Amino acid sequence: EYFVALLSLSLIGKMLIWRGMQSSKRNQARILRTMSYILSCTIILWAIIEIWLGRFNLENDLPLIFCNLFALILPVFAFYRTQRSFNILYYIVLSGAIQAIITPWLKLNFPHYEFLKFWTVHVGLIIFVIYQMVVLKMLPTRSGIWQTFVFIQIYIVIIVGINWVLDAN
Repeated sequence: EYFVALLSLSLIGKMLIWRGMQSSKRNQARILRTMSYILSCTIILWAIIEIWLGRFNLENDLPLIFCNLFALILPVFAFYRTQRSFNILYYIVLSGAIQAIITPWLKLNFPHYEFLKFWTVHVGLIIFVIYQMVVLKMLPTRSGIWQTFVFIQIYIVIIVGINWVLDAN
């Protein structure tokens, strides 16, 4: 299941990147926005399913993990493509999502929705970043390392506050 999911989504990513390279600038942006909507809707649908099943728990299920949070707000990144936002996506997504793919922690297998969400989000985020690099010619900068470091520090302070209020971890 691991290799089938990884191979299938990688092929989809390759097709999207190939399609983007063959497209006009306008269609390239549309493909990027469509990817962002799909990933964002994946997180929203997952939360709706958890709420519907009565298993949503604020302490554990808020989309505050980097990959879930970025997938949720990805449409903002797709519309406002700045170098700073790309740098943050590049350094956090590629390090975090690749680590998640190499060492997946899944309780349930295919076709469970958590399995599908995990693979869609993690591989999708990587495809999103690679698409920006290959098709839109955006590349990370050295200053992006420091921008990402500052972003993470601010994020940690916010998360610590939220965890303190919710008595969560």
